[in-house]
Amino acid sequence: MQIKSLTNQPAATISPNTVTHCLAYIHYYTPKWLSRGCPIAPKHCRLLAARIDLPQAEMRSLRQHPILAAHLALLLTTGYIESNSNKWRLTPAAHNWLNLAADEQLPGLLAQIGCSDLEPVFSRFFAQESALLATFLQQTLQRQTELWAGSAQEPAKWSDRSSDCWQLVLPCRLTPWLLFHLLQLGIWQQGHIIACSPITLAAAPARHYGFEKIRWLLETATQQALSTARKNQLHAWLRRANTYRLRGNLLSTAQPEQMTALRAQKRLRGLILEDLAPRHAFIDRTKLPQLQNWLARQGYPLSKSTNPVPTERKPSDDQDYHWLGLRLLNGLQAFVPGNVSAGAAHAQIHQLEQQMEPMRVDELENIAQQMLADLASVTQGRDAFFPAYNVVPPEWIAQIESAIAAETQLHIAYQALGQPEPRPHSVEPLWLEKQGELYYLHAYSLRAEANLVFRLDRIVTLACGH
Repeated sequence: MQIKSLTNQPAATISPNTVTHCLAYIHYYTPKWLSRGCPIAPKHCRLLAARIDLPQAEMRSLRQHPILAAHLALLLTTGYIESNSNKWRLTPAAHNWLNLAADEQLPGLLAQIGCSDLEPVFSRFFAQESALLATFLQQTLQRQTELWAGSAQEPAKWSDRSSDCWQLVLPCRLTPWLLFHLLQLGIWQQGHIIACSPITLAAAPARHYGFEKIRWLLETATQQALSTARKNQLHAWLRRANTYRLRGNLLSTAQPEQMTALRAQKRLRGLILEDLAPRHAFIDRTKLPQLQNWLARQGYPLSKSTNPVPTERKPSDDQDYHWLGLRLLNGLQAFVPGNVSAGAAHAQIHQLEQQMEPMRVDELENIAQQMLADLASVTQGRDAFFPAYNVVPPEWIAQIESAIAAETQLHIAYQALGQPEPRPHSVEPLWLEKQGELYYLHAYSLRAEANLVFRLDRIVTLACGH
C-alpha cells in the first residue's frame, strides 16, 4: 500500500500532521538515543526531515535543520517522547494527544509549552539561538491553530499499480490518530508514500493490529467499505505472517510443499542441516540473511518469535499484573476489533519493562501467550455441552492412534457446528483426548494452516495416507 499527498503544496512548518509524522517515525523505528553531541543519528535526521516535507539530503546534524529540531524539542518538552533504555520512545501522553479532538490538539500543545522552560531542551540542539527558536515555535503554533480550526477532512483514495502493493492517496490533512496508525502499516517513502506489503504487516509496529482493525482503519480513511477482493487479499497477506516460523534452529512451514521448495533452492544450499518431517527441519542460523532475502522476494516474512514455555509461576505483584494486563490487551487485538490503541499499550509495556528484570519479562510473556492460546482454543469451539449425535466407530480410534504413532496424515470431512456441509481437511494428527464421553483430535490442519481441535463425532469420513 502506498500513501501519497493529493496536493503539491508544501506542508506547514509545524502542524498536527508534521508532529504526527515525527511521532509515527519514532514509534516505528525507535532510534537510538545518542549520549554525546546530537542525540539522534544523522540518518534518522535526514529521514525525519523528508517526513515533514523539508528534506535536506546533505544534513549531518540536527543543528543544520532548525525546523526539525523544533519538532523534536517540542515533543521532548511536552513529554510525548523520552529516552528509555537508550532509545527514543513514545510515552502514553503522546497517544492521549493523538486521540484529542482536532480543535484541542494545537491549543493543548500551546498550553503545555507555555508552562515549560523550552530553552534547556533547545540548547541541547543549538549552542545559540535557543531563545529565538522557542519564540518561533510558539508563534508558529498560534498561527496554525487558526489555520486548522474547522478544517474538513477529505476521504483517502485508492490508486493501485500492482497486485503486490496497494496504494492509498491521502488528503493533505488527515486526523492525527488515523494518520499515525496508517503510518504503522508500512514504510514511508518520499512523496508521502507508504509501501505496505505482507512483510510490513508482519513487522512489529503492525503485528498486533489484526484483520478487523486494519480493515476499520482503511475504511475510516477512505470513508467507504473495503471491497471483497481487498478483504480476501488482506486475509491472505496476514496469514503469511506464520507461514515460515523459526524457533531456535527449528524451521517450520505451513505446508509441506513450502519446505520442499526451500530444499530445491540452490541459493539456500547448506541452509538445512537435518530434515525432521515434511514441514520441519533444523537449519544453519548463519544463513538467515539469505533465507530472509529469498522469502522477501516471494512476499513472505520470517516469524522468529520464541515458543511459549509452560510455567507454573504466577504474577507476584501489582507491576507484574499491570504488564500482563497490557500484554493481554495487545493480544486481544487478534480476537476483538475496536478502537483500543495498541500503540498506547506498547508504550506502557516498554515503560514497565525498563523497571523489570528481563527474566521476569520472559516468564510473564510465556504466561500471556499460554492464556491467549487457551482463549483461541475456547473461541474455536470446545463445545462439550452439545451432545454427540453420532457414534464414533471403534476402528477410528485405532486408526487415529496408528497415524499419530506413524506420523502420517489423515484426510477427514468435518461437519462443524452451524456449517451446512462438511469441509475436507488434510491434517497432521498430534494427540487424541477424551473428555467425558467425547473424543477430541488435536491436529495441524493444512487447510487452516493452524492447530485445530476436531470432535470425532462430527467427523463424517476418515482416511489415512499422504
